[in-house]
Amino acid sequence: MGSYVQWIYHGEQSQMSYNDEVIYNEDENEEHDSDDEIHTMLEEVSGKSFVNFSEETTIDNNVCGNMSEKEAKRFDKLLEEAKCELYPECKKFSKLSFLVKLLHLKVYNQWSNKSFDMLLELLKEALPTGETLPKSYYDAKNMLQGLGLGYISINACKNDCVLYWAEHKDRQECPHCGISRWKIDNGKDKKIPHKVLRYFPLKPRLQRLFMSSKTSVDMRWHKEKHLDEENVLRHPADSEAWKEFDKNHPWFAQEPRNIRLGLATDGFNPFGNMSTSYSMWPVILAPYNLPPWKCFKDPFMMMSLLIPGPQAPGKDIDVYLRPLIDELKQLWSDGVETFDASTGKCFKMHAAVLWTINDFPANGCVSVDDGKITKLKSHDYHVLLQRVLPIALRGFVNKDVSLTLIELGHFFQRLCCKTLRRDDLEQLERDIIIILCKLEMIFPPAFFDVMIHLAVHLPREAMYGGPVQYRWMYKIERFLCKLKRYVRNKARPEGSIAEGYIIDECLTFCSMYLTDIETRFNREDRNDDGFSNNGELVLDIFSKRFRPYRDGKYDVIPNKDFDIARWYVLNNCEEAEPFLQEHKEELLNQVVVNIDEKHKEQFPLWFKRKIMQLYTKEKSTSIKKLYPLAMGPDVRGRTHTGCIVNGVRYHIQRRDELRKSQNCGIVVAGYHENEVIDFYGIIIDILELEYVEENRVLLFKCKWFDLRKKIGMQKDKNFTSICVKRFWYERDSFVLATQAKQVFYIDDPKLGENWQIVLKFQDRHLYDVPEKETLETESDELHITNNEVYQDMSLESNSIVCDTVDMLSQLHRDDVDSVILDANVIELEAQKEHEVHYNEENSDQEDETMIEYISDHEENGGNNGTNDNEADTTSDGDDIGL
Repeated sequence: MGSYVQWIYHGEQSQMSYNDEVIYNEDENEEHDSDDEIHTMLEEVSGKSFVNFSEETTIDNNVCGNMSEKEAKRFDKLLEEAKCELYPECKKFSKLSFLVKLLHLKVYNQWSNKSFDMLLELLKEALPTGETLPKSYYDAKNMLQGLGLGYISINACKNDCVLYWAEHKDRQECPHCGISRWKIDNGKDKKIPHKVLRYFPLKPRLQRLFMSSKTSVDMRWHKEKHLDEENVLRHPADSEAWKEFDKNHPWFAQEPRNIRLGLATDGFNPFGNMSTSYSMWPVILAPYNLPPWKCFKDPFMMMSLLIPGPQAPGKDIDVYLRPLIDELKQLWSDGVETFDASTGKCFKMHAAVLWTINDFPANGCVSVDDGKITKLKSHDYHVLLQRVLPIALRGFVNKDVSLTLIELGHFFQRLCCKTLRRDDLEQLERDIIIILCKLEMIFPPAFFDVMIHLAVHLPREAMYGGPVQYRWMYKIERFLCKLKRYVRNKARPEGSIAEGYIIDECLTFCSMYLTDIETRFNREDRNDDGFSNNGELVLDIFSKRFRPYRDGKYDVIPNKDFDIARWYVLNNCEEAEPFLQEHKEELLNQVVVNIDEKHKEQFPLWFKRKIMQLYTKEKSTSIKKLYPLAMGPDVRGRTHTGCIVNGVRYHIQRRDELRKSQNCGIVVAGYHENEVIDFYGIIIDILELEYVEENRVLLFKCKWFDLRKKIGMQKDKNFTSICVKRFWYERDSFVLATQAKQVFYIDDPKLGENWQIVLKFQDRHLYDVPEKETLETESDELHITNNEVYQDMSLESNSIVCDTVDMLSQLHRDDVDSVILDANVIELEAQKEHEVHYNEENSDQEDETMIEYISDHEENGGNNGTNDNEADTTSDGDDIGL
């Protein structure tokens, strides 16, 4: 019976799939011309517009005169490759476009050079006669020289006296110590220098930020979009140092495209083997003009110098910094002509370094005395101090001791928030003095070294420099970890890093223009919540973004749950509020007993009849929008074990019991005895209601912890402890998924096994940054724009009436007899027709093959209760955290 069609529905429209690419991603189905992508990229790199790309096109010079004759020749060769067919009569790819994508895949997926060579050999055999692919990775890499920015190798004295550069470039021995420049110089073999500094010129890298249409607008964000609020620090542009700099140099501040930089350096062991003594020092620059979700992120951090090992430069680091310092002086005084892709015009770009970012021993390099300390070194200690230690000490040490350490942890927790207030920082400045005095009564004098004393200055430094996330070493250490991965030839670690970095840098730039292949800029976020149904005739409650897991079960909803869920959706729909009030007034006029209960019981049917009457009369836009809601949800629904809502991952309790992570805790604001309080609970089920016209609502079914004082909740200093064995509001178990905020519960060692402490937080990939003109983000990355200040303090959530559920609508026919169908059959057919693309069980895990080239993710940061572990890099110093 292959031709037999089994009917499941009765004329209803097919259900909307959770990730319906046909409907919502039509642009992705359009065929992208690879040559157009490369065409755009080459135009912006050169600063010219190629009206007819197929005609003879050459570059004599860049629009702003920035391209040298040598660079122009390399670019002409690149244009020839862009016009060359991959093979005869190939229309989809040119030689250059295919090669750019192939190299992107190599870097994106960490292919070895050998595997890439083997792939090229296979492709050359598979393609038709006349193919133009290069023979090896070496040839392919050389072909992209016109796109890459390259680096300069500068010989250095064995004793770090001078660089053989500028006035010393032709010398054969050191002018200070007299040692020969060459390690091998026998007149026969190639001369080999003792040390080689790799210098990555800064000017072309800064120019490219404006020459690309993908980044040029963001480079003016700090002036055109940034909202300057009094008393609030969200970005370095809010800091006192930034504003004082603008005051002292008004000519620099007048041009928003002038670049403010942060300079960082740190030593690391490229071999990852502590038994091998080796230390090289990269110098890294990061522009601060960008918005917070791009500022100080890996794609926009630039390595300027790679100081060679095996010994650290120590006090002679200024010798190696000279090329960079000279270039920075030119950028400050003379500037450089730069083409701005967003305006199509040239301007004189200047740059200035606002501050340097170092750990403590790096500062020690400029003093006579060397130091070595072993205090805060990684992000693990940072998290332990702020969150774990204060809780772990409760109940195990004397109250005075634990209270002091709790205050210290809370001090750093407030100091490291994404958004700061100046008055709060002033209070922290006063508090830390008292805290240190208390510590002096607990610990011996030897405990109070310079690292402890530095805490006194941290609040003031935060006022000077803004939020600490833009000035601490953790992200620099992650960058060092990426550099360490480039080392494949352990005999030449500096060369491996330099070559790996420039190809990564080149392809990172190219990937911004690749639209029909996955890149770090267009790949789906790990916690992407799918689409939102934002049609003109869609209620706000139906337009919320969510993405349930694909393991949902389709079944009839129990009557009790169905009634509670349907009422909660109606009661929390803003557009239905006038009808709720009208129905209640009718009941008041009838002098009904238990009016609230009657209101809940009778309103759904009353509302349905009311809307149907209005729909037949006027069919206005507002009534059409309310029609799916009035028809009610289908009595059948899907239950899920997990979902993603607003970029946050939630699990039901049963799923969490099998994991080390925690994602079932939530908090919702609601009314209790006419007072708004936070309701804490755990998710026991996730219900998806389905309404007519393919509208859906997602609800959490929860157990709410009893929060009556002393019986169910106790507050101790900065901790809220709840009893996890007592529950209330069992008849109000549902809540809209979009109303919930995630929290974590951790055992309270002080009150016992039935008590847990609530930990609130703000997601790392969400930003509290309102903008001028519009509060809607124009960035590819998600960020929030609410009024909440502290990332770990009280969470903002929608106020509810202590019943909580999402919504869906009833699918039914009144003109035929009802037929009861087996739920298993319905589920099977639904799965066949509505194929979805959800993350499955293993989607909770990061792809370990993704290097920093594709992983931005404190940026995409998952919200699965996992650790914020930093990359394990071997640093020559120990971080002080700011």
